[in-house]
Amino acid sequence: MRNDAVHQSQFVYLNGCSTPVLARLMYRADDPFAVSLAFRIDASEWVEWDFSRELLLTGLTQPAGIGDIRLRPDLATDETFLVLELESPDGYAVVEMEIATCGGSPRPPRRSCPWAPRPTGWTSTR
Repeated sequence: MRNDAVHQSQFVYLNGCSTPVLARLMYRADDPFAVSLAFRIDASEWVEWDFSRELLLTGLTQPAGIGDIRLRPDLATDETFLVLELESPDGYAVVEMEIATCGGSPRPPRRSCPWAPRPTGWTSTR
């Protein structure tokens, strides 16, 4: 686990299973536009998904994402939860997470991970 990042952990439920899985949401100062969501699959192994903070922010209030990661607050059984759909060639998972843990404030303290929206109209000098 990195010590130059903001970590928030909670137990989440996958695909309606009754046994929770430990998950960790992480923001890193050296990658201000991304978040990582990791699931502990055994004592020393984590499966990690990286996606944009912008996707997380949008997904807290409305359906967001069209690719491998989709956030669906409209599918949650309770307004304090967020549903994430994760899809890969290896399978599909639905995760229900508490909004307060993954976003009540999806913007971590500015001193550790400064927030700025991704610039539009990128120009390359190459």
